[in-house]
Amino acid sequence: MESLRNFLSGPRLVVIIALLALPFVFLGTSSLGTVFSGSLGSINGEEVTELDYTVAANIRANKLKETYGEQFNFNELDSQLQVDLIRQELITQKVFLSEARSLGLLNNEEVERAKKSIVQDPSYRDENGNFDEALFEAVANQNGFSKNDYINLSGNINAIEKYRFSLSDSLFQLPNEISKLVNILEKKADIDFVKIDSQSLKDSIKNTLTEQVEYYNNNQELFYEDELRSFQFFSLSSSDYMDKVEIPKDYATNYYEDYLNKTQSNTQKKFSHIMVDKTNYGSDIDALSKIELIKSQLDEGSSFEDLVAEYSEDIVTKDQGGNLDYFEEDVFPEEFGSALRDMQNADVSSIIEIDSSYHILKVTEVLEEKIKTFEEVSSEIIDELISAEALALLNDDFNELDQLSLEGSTINDLATFVSKEIKNSSLQNLSSISAEYDTLITDIVFDDSLELNTPKVVDLDGTIYVLSLSEIKEPELKPFALVQEEVNSSLIEINASIKIAELEKDYLNLSLESEKKTFIEENIFVSNESFKDIKRYSSLLPQDVLRSLFESNPGSELSLSSMNGDHYFITLNAYTYPTDIEKQEVVDQYTPFDTQRLADRMNDIMNDDLFNTAKIDLNEQIFTQE
Repeated sequence: MESLRNFLSGPRLVVIIALLALPFVFLGTSSLGTVFSGSLGSINGEEVTELDYTVAANIRANKLKETYGEQFNFNELDSQLQVDLIRQELITQKVFLSEARSLGLLNNEEVERAKKSIVQDPSYRDENGNFDEALFEAVANQNGFSKNDYINLSGNINAIEKYRFSLSDSLFQLPNEISKLVNILEKKADIDFVKIDSQSLKDSIKNTLTEQVEYYNNNQELFYEDELRSFQFFSLSSSDYMDKVEIPKDYATNYYEDYLNKTQSNTQKKFSHIMVDKTNYGSDIDALSKIELIKSQLDEGSSFEDLVAEYSEDIVTKDQGGNLDYFEEDVFPEEFGSALRDMQNADVSSIIEIDSSYHILKVTEVLEEKIKTFEEVSSEIIDELISAEALALLNDDFNELDQLSLEGSTINDLATFVSKEIKNSSLQNLSSISAEYDTLITDIVFDDSLELNTPKVVDLDGTIYVLSLSEIKEPELKPFALVQEEVNSSLIEINASIKIAELEKDYLNLSLESEKKTFIEENIFVSNESFKDIKRYSSLLPQDVLRSLFESNPGSELSLSSMNGDHYFITLNAYTYPTDIEKQEVVDQYTPFDTQRLADRMNDIMNDDLFNTAKIDLNEQIFTQE
């Protein structure tokens, strides 16, 4: 850290600014290792090392967790699939890295950003909230990184992110692109069609009683009652245990003292400085005289910002009022920390000497965390303790109840053990129980493996349920009189489908217009009509029919069934495209659609121009699992 102090306190003192978010590459390591060491090859001229392999595995594992949840385990994937995913991630990272390097995005500025990001990362703070360099180094070393390795990796990833963001912001639209989209979506069709109305056909069908009874007898499996089940249960939640939790003596008082210490140490101070560099003078005495002159002018009321502009020798911050951003203990010299510790907003320090330079500091902003009263903190922490302890007691009883049930205890025994009252359900089917109880309870009660009078203990989202199946009533065939209406409706659906299929076959065999006219006149549920200038999103025809229509060529003869049961015989006469005036009237409506289309096309361009043309020279033995 001494070399870092010297760098930061000299004439090249820089303003360190916020770093783009860096994935924590230490998490999610794949169990796949490699027996190869050193270079594993190259991608677009970027060397691929064993460390790159490990980082790619971790990044890919974390991406999959973000997609499928924290329970996802990368190591449970097939080993060859793991290797393929790691190889893909390596290619992605190295291709983007080479492009970022060619654009000059890899520079010292990214390294400085990486340094400050690491210092500000809460993962590397001690119990007092301060950056712990030893902790950072230990974590880095444990995972195969040196401190500089990780800082450089951070800078590289930030450069990659900048490059990716620049690509995502590169979407632009050309007028002719939007015009083509409008042409497609505003296209209109002229059609003649014959429609078989499914509902009218069903209304015309009359099933005899004999037909209904015959269908009922031949399809009895459709008309059984649901299986019915009744059960006993009781439930436990953490709220049942809250009055059993004991609060240790002085617990809240001790906690509040720790809270005050941590809160006060978290105060952030933004500050500026005036710097005089000793190396610019013949002697330290001359440099000291210069800074003393500046201090005297400050004491006489001169503006700090004006004196920065006139005298400060830090060329980086001189034009920014001397701004050094917020103080970080392990980034800035410890002499700065000593001076700032007791300073408040707008306070100016005395002269500070550091190695080869002199400084005067001014606090420009103080961010203090609002300190809560003892009553507020006490209430919060006691509530948290009670909640945590109540949950622990609940879990203890869950384990005890589960063990007792395995040993043959009845639900009455278990209820007595926890002093709970048993509730009894009526006989219910799957639908009625789902409406009254949690879906997970329904699944348990109607689980075929559940035995009568055998309690089951389950944890459903933090609530413990103990259930025991009381009775199972097997399904019985419903009498015809109770289901006659259902029988008739089912038979109508079947007969209507058969009739439509017959009508479709008959109509398609007709060639003369007179024959088609007679067909329409003889069937009251068949009609014909013509539409002119119908659009693809019209409400005059079902959307599934319109979709097929607009995928066809003029002159096509179409036979189309709709999802609502209707059937259409359509003649597509012609398409009409919008005029320039009509396009202008609707162009604004289609701009968002075209933006998404361009985004999809940008992905294609990236695949074609970046990844498909990447120069990949890898040791393929590593990426083949025998």
